[in-house]
Amino acid sequence: MSPEVLAPIVNFAVVVFILVYFGRKPFVDFFATRSVSVSAAMKEAEAFSRDALIDFEKWQKNFKEKDAHIRQMEVDSQSSLEKLKERTLAQAKTEAERIKKDASLMATSETLKASEQLQKEVVAGSLEVAERYLTQNLPTKDKAKLVEQYVELVRNGSR
Repeated sequence: MSPEVLAPIVNFAVVVFILVYFGRKPFVDFFATRSVSVSAAMKEAEAFSRDALIDFEKWQKNFKEKDAHIRQMEVDSQSSLEKLKERTLAQAKTEAERIKKDASLMATSETLKASEQLQKEVVAGSLEVAERYLTQNLPTKDKAKLVEQYVELVRNGSR
């Protein structure tokens, strides 16, 4: 073999020997550390994946429970609205009956007032007619006797 070919081969062998002799321990340490850190990262990723799967299952369960809870709330709301409607209608009916009763009482009261007023007017009108009749048709002697009887009646009534 010629020295031109042999020299690069020897140089390469020397470099490989130096690298193996002096670099073996750092390479071994590096790869061992790297292997441990990759293994730890893999275990951590597996734990994270398990935790994420557990959380996902919890979320799914909660979602289903919330959906059922929402449906129950809708049913409860509908029931409450029906009860409120019935209670409101009952109160409105009671109030309407009270208003009718009050209106009836007011109408009766107004009718009685009107009847009294009419009775007073009829009495006053009758007295006027009677006074005119007695003034025109009663003799003077009878008028004096009526006045005396009236005065006597007033005296006895005021005691």
